[in-house]
Amino acid sequence: MPINYCIQCTLPLNFCVCAHAPRVLTPKACSILFHPREVQRRNSSGRLLRVCTDVQTNIWHRLKNEQLESKFQHYGLIYPNPDNTTPIVDTPNFKGYLWIDSTWQESQKMLRQSPWLQNLPKISIDNVNSDYRLRRNQREGGMSTLESMAQWLKIQNQPEQAEELLQFFQLFQNAFLKARQAGLLK
Repeated sequence: MPINYCIQCTLPLNFCVCAHAPRVLTPKACSILFHPREVQRRNSSGRLLRVCTDVQTNIWHRLKNEQLESKFQHYGLIYPNPDNTTPIVDTPNFKGYLWIDSTWQESQKMLRQSPWLQNLPKISIDNVNSDYRLRRNQREGGMSTLESMAQWLKIQNQPEQAEELLQFFQLFQNAFLKARQAGLLK
């Protein structure tokens, strides 16, 4: 018998968490730039953000750099950069904020192949202990896209919405791990 999956959270329907998704409205324009492979991954936390926030999404392609550069002009990139980081409180002129959703290796490739992306002002959010349990080889001090957005929301004086996101993330991870244990996910 074929297994049906939710088109939003990508979990098997009997594990779907979408009914528990909070509705989080971001205080400023927020966008996620997906690596093409990330869109297909069931454990993408950026993909999960599309379920419960008003973020805009785009898929990165190295041949569409001009279009993306124009679209994200005057945005700040939420990305670790300890050497040259703009404090988040000093960024009132940004039109919006951009997150990259990918593996760490893929995000570094995206930066190398997209000078416009590399040149965006980088805003690093103080690391908190990540609770992302769905991937191996996590970078020391790294957070998932959803966790970094939750931390950004706290900085934007929206701690309740940040906590709702993190609780939903835990619910998703628990359901994902149960579905994986049941042999329904890789």
